[in-house]
Amino acid sequence: MEEYQTLVEKEQGPFIYEGRITNEKELESVINHLKSLKLKAKKHHCLFSFRGVSEARYKMFNSLQRSWQQNNLEATGIDPIEAVQNLLNICNNTEPILKKLLTRLGVMYNDWWLLSFLQHYGASSPLLDFSRNHEVALFFACKDMDEETSKNDINNYCSIYYYDYKEGMPGYHSYYQKTC
Repeated sequence: MEEYQTLVEKEQGPFIYEGRITNEKELESVINHLKSLKLKAKKHHCLFSFRGVSEARYKMFNSLQRSWQQNNLEATGIDPIEAVQNLLNICNNTEPILKKLLTRLGVMYNDWWLLSFLQHYGASSPLLDFSRNHEVALFFACKDMDEETSKNDINNYCSIYYYDYKEGMPGYHSYYQKTC
């Protein structure tokens, strides 16, 4: 699995780096900034999405990409897009109990919903979880954090990403928080 080896390498990645959080005051400042994005979203009719990751070294891959890399599925000659389509076809062509239930409940059933549902039950998916709530991202950034200090600086940080997806995703923004 591809990982960043250092924070310097990650800072040169495909997102807008905004800084490291190394103390409580900096964390409070970032939380206030994330809250201000919520106010900006209401005022300017834009929508922000947030993602928290408990280990800064991990590159943003969805579960399908991770599975493909970890299991060397490229060697099988199977096309990943075709694999996802086959999964959707199986779910949609067999007895659609889930579809019937959701339709009865008034929930819109489509491939995106199905992929999201399957992902949360362990199936590989091309989706990547984001939240419209910065506090959810902060929770996932802090969840399962290791309190032991590592010699490699990147192992001592988690990551918080956000973007304004109404503006066409000009770039991810990220912060790193020191774990200890």
